[in-house]
Amino acid sequence: MKKKLFIFDLDGVLIDSKENMKISWNSLNKRFNLNIKFDKYLHNIGLPFKKILKNLGIKNHFKIYQNHYSKVSKKNLKKIKLYPDVIKTLRFLKSKNIKIAIVTSKDQIRTKKIIEQNFKNIKFDLISYPMKKFRSKPSPDLILNTMSYLNIDPSESLYCGDMIYDLETARRAKITFVFARYGFVKLKIKSKYYINKFSQIIKYI
Repeated sequence: MKKKLFIFDLDGVLIDSKENMKISWNSLNKRFNLNIKFDKYLHNIGLPFKKILKNLGIKNHFKIYQNHYSKVSKKNLKKIKLYPDVIKTLRFLKSKNIKIAIVTSKDQIRTKKIIEQNFKNIKFDLISYPMKKFRSKPSPDLILNTMSYLNIDPSESLYCGDMIYDLETARRAKITFVFARYGFVKLKIKSKYYINKFSQIIKYI
């Protein structure tokens, strides 16, 4: 299973942002009296924010809610931590001429701030987030664009994620999925390939 491109989800794979999300969601809950527990929100992580809100039964005020959530999240970016050995492992992949990319459902502004804060000495070959011309996960658009941009075939690529939506995205893109078992929601996802800690990703080179 020799791979030339490793594509990673961000939350729950490279970074542990659960505390940041909890603070942001609880603030949104309190401000707008939503009365929706954080666990229900967490279960939908991996989808665009508007889609999460719809799944939770919210039918309007999407932009207002997203602005509030993002504002609180940006104020608490220091709560975000890297999983163990992430930087060391990414450097190793680069040393083996493996291309590394990110495909996330997190918005552009917060994604860039998180990358600047936590990956100062890591050069990703491409970082993709929701944009108008591409559908977001579980659509395969961003992964397909990543492979096309980097000129690497699906057979030479993998996508590592921690949610059922990541698995669906990889399937629709027809590339290998590697399940990050240590991620946010401990679901019983059936995947032939998996890792229990981030450093184990190197076995798929």
